Amino acid sequence: MRTKTLLLSLLLLLCGFAAHAQQEIFPVDWKEIRSIVKKDPERVRELVRRLSAPERDTTLTVQERIVAFFGQSLLTNDSEEPKVHDMYETYRAGHYAEALALAEEVLAINPLHAEALFMAAYAIAGMIESGDESRTRDEGQLFYNRGIRALGAIAWTGNGSEEHPFCVTKVSDEYCFMRYYLELWRYDAQRLVGTCDVFDLTEGSEYYTAPQIWFDASRPLEITSALFGGIPATGAIARTMTNINNGGRTPVAGVIHAVVLLLIFLFLMPLAQYIPMACLAGVLVVVSYNMSEWRTFRALMKNPRSDVAVLLVTFLLTVIIDLTVAIEVGLVLACLLFMRRVMETTDISVIRNEIDPGKESDLESHEEHLIIPRGVEVYEIDGPYFFGIANKFEEQMVQLGDHAQVRIIRMRKVPFIDSTGIHNLTNLCRISQQENTRIILSGVNPKVHEVLHKAGFYSLLGEENICPNINAALRRAKEIVQDPQEK
Repeated sequence: MRTKTLLLSLLLLLCGFAAHAQQEIFPVDWKEIRSIVKKDPERVRELVRRLSAPERDTTLTVQERIVAFFGQSLLTNDSEEPKVHDMYETYRAGHYAEALALAEEVLAINPLHAEALFMAAYAIAGMIESGDESRTRDEGQLFYNRGIRALGAIAWTGNGSEEHPFCVTKVSDEYCFMRYYLELWRYDAQRLVGTCDVFDLTEGSEYYTAPQIWFDASRPLEITSALFGGIPATGAIARTMTNINNGGRTPVAGVIHAVVLLLIFLFLMPLAQYIPMACLAGVLVVVSYNMSEWRTFRALMKNPRSDVAVLLVTFLLTVIIDLTVAIEVGLVLACLLFMRRVMETTDISVIRNEIDPGKESDLESHEEHLIIPRGVEVYEIDGPYFFGIANKFEEQMVQLGDHAQVRIIRMRKVPFIDSTGIHNLTNLCRISQQENTRIILSGVNPKVHEVLHKAGFYSLLGEENICPNINAALRRAKEIVQDPQEK
């Protein structure tokens, strides 16, 4: 009987260890947290008070700890951060008592602020070491324990993997969590992957052994994105559309809109709660209907198939996935289709016998046809000379097969040239020199001329082989044909 009891106890103990090893994960649902903060902020404050109490409250559930830690971030909206900066500066200057006072001011705003809790502990230690015994080590240990307890809420939100990253309220939570909770003090690299902050760890610890640790940084990105040009989707689309539909034409309309909303939020929110939800729903339905512009959508379906394809792909991705992905994919597709159209409209032609003056715009004023000397070929490029056309030009020359003494490339209708076009022309010039074929450029516009000059192309070709129009180019070609040694 005793043996059976012992085996049963051992089995239960092993099950307990297994359950602890496979800790249940409670991902943070920010929508739910926001809803709780909005509907019952006093409940969140009570949970914060219990979680930050000097003595540990063992009756708090995991969900309540998560609501307290992450809900507090929404309640304060990180309004304490300016004091955090002053707190660090004061501590670095060695003014430990002042640093402690600033840390306590931060904790008065956000009792679960991890940085302030650990700073208070370090400040008390610094005070004691410098001979100030107005605070005790037990007080410092109490602040430290509260910090560990606050970070414990993060530990339940994930396991640090890509599939289940830890959720944080600010970037500083990441460093505090790694250093104080997991005892990870060194890492090789830090990078942003989507909305996750990823650390490549130099070494693990007793509490974490994986080579990487992932943090869901969607909340910190939401706060800091505006500093780097980020715009909320609703502000970029709904507000803009509303302003345009009501006659707004300048950014001032958006500024006024934002100011009015701010004033309503600050002074009229107690009254706004009495607006019936049915009325708000009706307003949203009308706004969404006007924004849909289904008549415009129907009219766009009559456009070319490529445009319709981009429209439908963007529309479906917006509905199925999200707006950001739809814009990215739609923009890439539109760019590819634009390059294809440019390639189709850019034409390369070869002229061998004579040039009709009635079709030219860069000829000198006479009516005779210009005769192309024997051994001279004239190539005309009509359109932008970029990477999509460079290979097309090479293929055109390969198809001809023969090796003329002089090749004149007319570029009067080339509005711009990119690096691939320059590289293509440079290779063409070098290959032609090996085949004893001379290259002459004709009618290069000033912008393209400047780009070629800066790229050093003219030093390879020679300034004398850059002609302002076809007449000068043909005269130069005739000189070369008559005297092949002419440089």
